[in-house]
Amino acid sequence: TDICLLETVKKSMTKSLEMHIMIKLFTEKHIAFFEENKRKYPGNTNLKVKMYEPKNNWQVQLFSSGNGIEMNDELTAYLLEHDYIDVNVSMS
Repeated sequence: TDICLLETVKKSMTKSLEMHIMIKLFTEKHIAFFEENKRKYPGNTNLKVKMYEPKNNWQVQLFSSGNGIEMNDELTAYLLEHDYIDVNVSMS
């Protein structure tokens, strides 16, 4: 019944952002980016990072604590630039 801009939908309706990445590809640069982005864009979107190591079939899951993050253009661009990060966005 409403018409909303994609920018509004992205910020207000995204409930969780789940990323899957191989452990050996997850670097301090990634940590620094997500830490800074969460500080700049606090919000209600839960952030989940699932790191895996396929050789030994190991998996570690990390969840944001406290407040979440807001889906934003910087985050979207970062995820598109790093195509080895599998992303799942939930809007429910």
